[in-house]
Amino acid sequence: MNSKNNERIVGRILYKPIKIVMLYFICLIILYTWGPLEWRTENPIEFYIFLLLSQGLIYIGYTKTIKKMYKKDAIFKYPGISYDEKVILKWLKVLIVINLIISCMFLIRTIGISSFSIYDIINSFYKGITDPGVMYNSKFTNEKIFGGKILAPIYTLMSPVLWPVLPLSIIYYKQLSFVNKTLIIMTIIIEIIRWVSIGTNKGIVELILIIIAILFLKQWQKMCSAVTIMTSKRSKHIRVVVITTVLIMIGLFLFQNNVSSRLNNSYYIVSAITNNTEINLESPLIKVTPIAFQPLLVYITQYLTQGYYGLSLTLNEPFIPMFGIGNSYFLIANFQELFNLDLWKYTYQARIAYKGWDPFINWHSIYSWLANDVSYLGVLVIMFLLGKYYAIVCYRSIRNKDPITSVIFCLLVICFFYFPANNQILSTPSTFMAFWGLNIYWFYKTKIKRVK
Repeated sequence: MNSKNNERIVGRILYKPIKIVMLYFICLIILYTWGPLEWRTENPIEFYIFLLLSQGLIYIGYTKTIKKMYKKDAIFKYPGISYDEKVILKWLKVLIVINLIISCMFLIRTIGISSFSIYDIINSFYKGITDPGVMYNSKFTNEKIFGGKILAPIYTLMSPVLWPVLPLSIIYYKQLSFVNKTLIIMTIIIEIIRWVSIGTNKGIVELILIIIAILFLKQWQKMCSAVTIMTSKRSKHIRVVVITTVLIMIGLFLFQNNVSSRLNNSYYIVSAITNNTEINLESPLIKVTPIAFQPLLVYITQYLTQGYYGLSLTLNEPFIPMFGIGNSYFLIANFQELFNLDLWKYTYQARIAYKGWDPFINWHSIYSWLANDVSYLGVLVIMFLLGKYYAIVCYRSIRNKDPITSVIFCLLVICFFYFPANNQILSTPSTFMAFWGLNIYWFYKTKIKRVK
């Protein structure tokens, strides 16, 4: 195979991440428009134009940047930032142990027990499987005795080094010792038990997304390498497909089990918590869905598209700038406590509560959160810049196998998945600190390399 064909294959691989994101966005619009929930979209013309523009700008930003980087790399052979793998593995072995200890502590704290009791943990896990609705409601009443008020802040401050442990452990799994492999598997199991025990989807979804993101990333890295490029086109990558399929099936099972239990298998409750939105069991997507999977389709639609409805409710609201604080609930909460100010009332989320869309129950999409700071016109600019940023991260992760951008890639996968819901990675303390900490370190490494 000649070099031109190789370049063509590598070029196609570099476009795969944005194609997957765009396919997901298209599926969301189809689900919102023709799914079982009859959303009473306000400002429908502006709504659909805004969605198409914002998502199109992500694609344009990505493709223009990838094309430019690949062309430049082909000429100058820029190797990217170098990392000492031995140093990474040395620190990773230590951090795996610390991360496991903290995961155990969070498990004890989350399920509301005062010490590590195997019986209580197994019992909570069993109840989380058999009656997740009760366990979900109990998490709001359980007294968090273990760890007091210091455990969460400590983990938040350590997130830039602890959050990357799982992605990096999967990336360097073959290089880890048997003991470290066992410890990382134990950590994954503990995290699964923790989130299942309280009937919550968030942790399980993020865990699945991280594993799938790294699997695909490593596959793309292999496909771009000189050793495997000649056979990559013929290979069906069965293992990656099988693992991804199994993980998605497990995720869907746990999701339906959790949500159906919370809602008592009642479509009436689904309608009630979504501003009395009508459920149409004759919708186009329902008609092509087997009866056994129709409840799952209703729950997925309610989960993944309600934020788009919230977005439509905000489009006619006046813009009140929040100067970089309004995009993140984590920032808003901390600034309110620090300065004793009611900043929440200025957000789009709070200002459409009068329309029946509860800001603490319903979702509003990432667009509304970002618009709190920059307006919806400003969001379009951010989407273009996000596309460029995503391209740089993907390029460095795939072509240069950069471990830092590979972790950031996982964070961006989570971010894109939650686009119709909220600004996920900047709204929770651990991912907020991890995202900015990793980016600051990456920028620092880049500056050092340029100086050298």
